Amino acid sequence: MLDATQDLMVLCRLRCRHAWTNLVWWLYVTGSDFARDRKPADRLYQLYIATAIAVTIAALWFCLLDAATSVGMAMSPGSSSQATRLLHLTPAPAFIVALVHYLRTPPIKLTHPDISLLANVLRPASWATLSIVSGVLAATAGGALAGFAIGKTLQQTISPCSSAVLVSLSLACAVALAWLISMMRHIHLKGGPRFDMVSVIQANSLYADLQPLRSWAPHAPEAYEEARRRRVMASRRPILKLPESSGHRLLIAKAAISHIRQREGLPHLALWGIVVIPSQALLIATPSDAGLMVAWAMMAMMLAPQAKEMTRVFKDDRRVRLIGDAIDCPPTTLLLLDSLPAASTVLALGLATTCVGLSVHPVGPLLTVTALIVPISAVMVLVFAGGIDPATAGHAHLRPSFETLIVAYVLIITLLAFIGPLWSTTASIICAVILWLWFRWSVKPS
Repeated sequence: MLDATQDLMVLCRLRCRHAWTNLVWWLYVTGSDFARDRKPADRLYQLYIATAIAVTIAALWFCLLDAATSVGMAMSPGSSSQATRLLHLTPAPAFIVALVHYLRTPPIKLTHPDISLLANVLRPASWATLSIVSGVLAATAGGALAGFAIGKTLQQTISPCSSAVLVSLSLACAVALAWLISMMRHIHLKGGPRFDMVSVIQANSLYADLQPLRSWAPHAPEAYEEARRRRVMASRRPILKLPESSGHRLLIAKAAISHIRQREGLPHLALWGIVVIPSQALLIATPSDAGLMVAWAMMAMMLAPQAKEMTRVFKDDRRVRLIGDAIDCPPTTLLLLDSLPAASTVLALGLATTCVGLSVHPVGPLLTVTALIVPISAVMVLVFAGGIDPATAGHAHLRPSFETLIVAYVLIITLLAFIGPLWSTTASIICAVILWLWFRWSVKPS
């Protein structure tokens, strides 16, 4: 057993190697392996890439500061003073976010090599010390950068340096407190407080299992996400149970329980229901510049994979042959029933958010009806596009992916929105009908 100082030195070197491995993994997108490509030409290219990335980050940072300064100059002294007082509330949301994070993930992260080689060699207090110090340092650095940018915005009432110190200390204290609370489940109090390393290792089982799968993410993101979801579900106790019902009610209840049990997809539904779809409806119905419409199109295309959560239950039913054969229901009906809980949630959120936006920026009766039709047609497009891919999985002919269909839909809606809101809304309805007919034509029984 090493002494405490040696423990920390070993752990610091280990975490530095982990950080370098993660950095090299992210830099694979540049087409070079920074760890293995060591020829002079490779090193010259890597130096060029590193310089380009550094210059880009610096340019973005100065652009952010310039934008913050412009916003601050446009604010009145009263608004700036009120916003400054809100900085004192920073620890509360930061503490909640950090606590949720540490309760969902192990506060001391160990991979399988850590567990098998070092978990019982190094002192638990050393693991804990390095974990909390690294978390606090990251929060301090991030808080200093965010606080400096906020200070540039509120420089009428507070200097950027003072704001950076205030925000960084607030985030550091919030993260430290959240970490300590989450660690209480791994500490024995009888006979004096001591770490329960067995409990820490058990908490890391899922995290350690997922680490080897991270190499899939850049090349096969869907396969990685599917494998990750299965590991998470295998380690989670099931909640709720199916009601004593049959027919359509049972299928709807099964879909709702599936979304509750696999709750990682609920934020995706909320994002589309609160942000993406209402933004589409309001931008079409209210006068807006082309830049905002293009920004919405980019956002919708980037978030398209998250909308697949709406038809995930249908995909699962079609994927598992045993379940698909046991469900006595036509595929078209099954798609609607499996998607009903998620689709109705997204639609309700979309309509409610759109109504709030229309109350702030009222328009005429015709455009109001247009804004309320868009969420309905958009949800229908997402459901039918999400059903085409799993329903045609066994076909030999070329079939488009869900992302391809959504990108095509977004481009059509965006281009026609420049002509007029009625054109774009009509196109949205037509796209929904075409996808429904396409699904009916292409589907084949399980």
